[in-house]
Amino acid sequence: MTPSQLIPILEGLVGRAPQMPQIAQDWVKAVRDLLHANSFRDLTDFQFTVLDDVIDVGVVVSASATHCIAALWEVRADLGTDTAAYVGFSDADSDTVDITTALSTQEDLFGIMSVRDLAVSTVAEFYPIIFFAGAEGPEASIASYAKTGVALSVGLTAWADGKDGNAPAADTIRCYVVYRT
Repeated sequence: MTPSQLIPILEGLVGRAPQMPQIAQDWVKAVRDLLHANSFRDLTDFQFTVLDDVIDVGVVVSASATHCIAALWEVRADLGTDTAAYVGFSDADSDTVDITTALSTQEDLFGIMSVRDLAVSTVAEFYPIIFFAGAEGPEASIASYAKTGVALSVGLTAWADGKDGNAPAADTIRCYVVYRT
C-alpha cells in the first residue's frame, strides 16, 4: 500500500485510540512524517500488522518482508519474568531467541531494546522505534544498506525474551509493525 493508504490505518488503529498514550500518538506522527520523506513517499509496498502475543518463539511478521520501517512495542501486563525483557526482530522467516546466548552468534537480530516489567502496574508501557535506514546484523556489508528502513533478505520475525532467560508470559507483549514487502 502507499503512504496515503497506510497513514489513515495507523492513525485509526494506533494514533487516535483513546487508550493510547501520547508516546504512541507521537510514534504515529513520526512514521507519518517519515512516509512523506522523498525516499519513502513514492513507494507502494508498505504493510502494517499488529502482533498480539510476542514471545521467545518468534512471531513471523512476514516471510516476504524486504524492509523493517518502524515498530511500537507495548508491554500490557506482568511479564512473568525477572524485571525486564528484551524485544527485537530477526531477519528470518522463523526464529527462537535465547538472550542467554551471545548476541554475536545470532547475527540476524536487530532493533533489540530492553522493556520493563509492569509488575503491579496496570498501565501499559510503550516503546517506539523507527528505522530511517540501515542494514541487518552487525557484520552486514555496505551493499545491504538501505535508505528505506532495515533491509531484510529472508523475512521479518518479532521476538521477546526475558532478561533472566525465561520467556515472557503469554499475552503481555504486543507489537505494531510497519514494513515493506
